[in-house]
Amino acid sequence: MLSMVAAFGGLDWALLGVILLLLFFLIFLSLAEMGLSRMTKPKAAAMAEGGVKQGRALHQLVGEPEKWVNPLLLSVNVCQTIQATLTGVVASRAFGAPGVVIGVALNVIVFFVLAEAVPKTYALLYPERAALSTARGIKILVSFPPLRMVSGWLISLTNVIVKGKGLEQGPFVSEQELLGIVEAAMNDDVIEEEERDLIESIIEFGDTVAREVMVPLPDMVTVPQTYTLTQAIDVAIEHGFSRLPILNDDDDVVGITFIKDLIRQERNGHGSEIVTAHMRGVTVIPENKPVNRLMREMQEQKFHLAVVADEYGSIAGLITLEDCLEELVGEIVE
Repeated sequence: MLSMVAAFGGLDWALLGVILLLLFFLIFLSLAEMGLSRMTKPKAAAMAEGGVKQGRALHQLVGEPEKWVNPLLLSVNVCQTIQATLTGVVASRAFGAPGVVIGVALNVIVFFVLAEAVPKTYALLYPERAALSTARGIKILVSFPPLRMVSGWLISLTNVIVKGKGLEQGPFVSEQELLGIVEAAMNDDVIEEEERDLIESIIEFGDTVAREVMVPLPDMVTVPQTYTLTQAIDVAIEHGFSRLPILNDDDDVVGITFIKDLIRQERNGHGSEIVTAHMRGVTVIPENKPVNRLMREMQEQKFHLAVVADEYGSIAGLITLEDCLEELVGEIVE
């Protein structure tokens, strides 16, 4: 083996030098990839405002991940490919035919441990150190025009192969990943527990439909269409509601009565009139309607209550603006 190494020429030593440089560069990229991905925008902003060295560069990178993720991954892939090729060439020149096996073993053992496992484990344990120590170098790297151009071209090629949204807007964060970021921010005292709960409620709010929030028909407080104004007011006072649905004999909602309307009429001496004479129209929505869309319609059309119908058109329940808000901020007690 010593004779083989002694037979190395200048080119062989130059290739070994390149392989060593690639090893250190891959260690740097691994640190940056894991460290930057573990940083949150609030923490990076706090470092930048606090004057931490490289904090401003870190804040810029964390604030725009689409500008560095793809160029960084491309750099890692290119360096790994070149290093594996050069290692195979040098090993085959040093050891002959068995050199290919030796080269593969070196790649798996040396480069996996030194360029992947060690730096990424360190970045997991000390994400702030890893991110800060690599921020300026990564900012310079990803601003290199040829790298950005090649990375953008490869993403465009991906969008042609994979139909649909593709990667036109860069990397995407799933809902579970976003919830994980919020949890990590709370554990690091970046946000309070109450803020965490509100953020999680907002994230989950987009998946909530009216059926999950509504008051079911058996639990609804209603007024029969045969009731007088005085009787309807008594029901409202007993249960503490300002709006009540009016049901006919088939348990269908025919309208909504506003108690303020009934009190005004009763004080004018019309308490014995039938409640249907002073009812208002009712909005009916399907039970699978997203609650966030319903809230937007309530704001735009200025109504606070809607009747929920099932797939067969039968009344399934009732939903109010308060029910929607409680999904975000918790129970509201008047």
